Amino acid sequence: MLALDQRVITLLSPIAVRIGDVAVTPAADEPPRPVSKGILDTTPGRLIFNAALPEALRFRNYAMTKEQIKRLVALSLEQCGEGQTAALADRLKDLGFQYATRSGISFALSDITVPPEKWQLLAQAEAEASAVEQAYASGTISGEERARQLIALWTAATETISQCLEKHLDPSGSLATIIRSGATKAKFQQIRQLSGIRGLMATPSGRILPIPVKSNYLEGLTVGEMYLSGSGARNGFMGRSLNTASTGHLTRKLVECGMEVWITTDDCGTHDGLLITNADSLSAGLPSFCSQITGRVLAEPAAHLPAGVLLDRWLAASLLDAGVTDVRVRSVLTCQASYGVCQRCYGSDLATGALVARGAAVGIVAGQSIGEPGTQLSMRAFHSGGIANAQGDIRQGLPRVIELFEGRTPKHPALLAPCEGTVALARQTDATPRTLSLVQTNEVLWSHLLAEQQRPLVADGDRVTVGTTLTSGVPNPHELLSLCGCEVAARFLVAEVQRVFRTTGVFLHDKHIECIVRQMTRFVVVQDAGDSSLVPRTIVDRFACMQANAQVLAQGGTPATCFRVLLGLTKVSLSSASWLAAASFQETTHVLAQAALSGQTDPLMGLKERLIVAKKLPMAATHETAGTWDGSKNGGMT
Repeated sequence: MLALDQRVITLLSPIAVRIGDVAVTPAADEPPRPVSKGILDTTPGRLIFNAALPEALRFRNYAMTKEQIKRLVALSLEQCGEGQTAALADRLKDLGFQYATRSGISFALSDITVPPEKWQLLAQAEAEASAVEQAYASGTISGEERARQLIALWTAATETISQCLEKHLDPSGSLATIIRSGATKAKFQQIRQLSGIRGLMATPSGRILPIPVKSNYLEGLTVGEMYLSGSGARNGFMGRSLNTASTGHLTRKLVECGMEVWITTDDCGTHDGLLITNADSLSAGLPSFCSQITGRVLAEPAAHLPAGVLLDRWLAASLLDAGVTDVRVRSVLTCQASYGVCQRCYGSDLATGALVARGAAVGIVAGQSIGEPGTQLSMRAFHSGGIANAQGDIRQGLPRVIELFEGRTPKHPALLAPCEGTVALARQTDATPRTLSLVQTNEVLWSHLLAEQQRPLVADGDRVTVGTTLTSGVPNPHELLSLCGCEVAARFLVAEVQRVFRTTGVFLHDKHIECIVRQMTRFVVVQDAGDSSLVPRTIVDRFACMQANAQVLAQGGTPATCFRVLLGLTKVSLSSASWLAAASFQETTHVLAQAALSGQTDPLMGLKERLIVAKKLPMAATHETAGTWDGSKNGGMT
């Protein structure tokens, strides 16, 4: 530290320091281990940073990005408690302000270099593109195949140039420090546009143009390239303002939808749960299933742990070490609480790591947790300047999240198998589209004429089960629900929302999304009222339907038959058990008129309706009554 004060070394200078018997954590996901002879290779900056940490968390000898600091604060809360974590956050804030004013970190044109391999890679890509154009001109491939091949070709070329550019960056230079910190909007994508290649552009409608912008901002764009870039960049600029409003409205609807999801009881007594497998977690881009099962209660015994255990980070890791590859855990999606959710199905409070307390408004927290990173999705098109992302679809992001939460049918839905069978593909002539059939014992069970944009994802002779995705496109969640059931549709919605967020580097806990999806899938349509008082073709809460059927069966009558439906956020908010809460959201006149005509009574069980009429909030109630909310006991409003 003396050498640093005298400017003999800098914050980033590699040094060897004697630290004694302190255990060192060499990387974020590795366990602490002793260092050879008590001497550690590190930097002065890391010494200063570690001095701010509680002793239980030292010594961390790896780069502290924004994401790593978030994980460290969470670990501090887990191991050191709230008091030490609050003090740590203060010390980190002080360090940040102190050194941010000294660093003056910036970059200039001299920091940006064009990778020397760029022109050779471009020449190779142009030769391949020329071969595709010749194939199209000779009629060997269709226009759609030409566009698809060109987009794949130029996407691969752009990625290769990006890797070369990253290789030539000074790892301790200003530019690399800004990018790798994770604390700014600057991502490698922006640096690629400065000194690599801008790549493929997207039109305002989301269609990717198969003509790349080969120049970068350092070299300057040609007139044609400026024209190609213009519409996408303008779209991003306008979208920033318009999408910010959409994000705000989405957050409002998410919170409204989650208003009834709060902890109302200790244990609903269900034996159901979600099966979480390590293979699914790996396919979603996660290192293991540990992060997905942490904070959940085991629904079934697993290895050395009995059912009912609340899994923390160490218990989750111990299951993985024991060779467990799939675990069934409790989830709010399978919770049988008729109002709200139970403690055991929700698991741990994500703020404290302990079992969630009764009265916790987990649905509101879920809405806010999903809505906040939604703002980042609305900014993505603006910061990308119109370039098509690696996933090849600029329409991903906020519009896709809204489409999922509103339960909308995709524009070009994928074809799903309505039954089991063997795939048979047929094309009568080159001019007619392919026919896809499902056959069993030489009998055609189902047949479909494929549209031009539908590409088969299955081959002749493949054996498929109900709900298998047969063609390109996005599965329709409503169709998934009718074919495969509620759990499959719910898991699809959770996975799709997570996929959109993870592509932008946002990591949400599945529990937040599950709280919202629970509300979207909790309604049924009455098909036949039987001897119940339910009205056919009306949408009712499934728990209300179950209660009505239980009463009918107890009297020896015929129960109502119903089928599950998927509702969007707006419809869910208006189908609330409280007409008072629904009327305060939107369509006020309609909701009040409907409530008056049907003589509804509001039991005032939830947060919003109680706030409106100035009644005591449920979480403020005594321990004896917090778990049993009954309209007859708490007073209602007619």
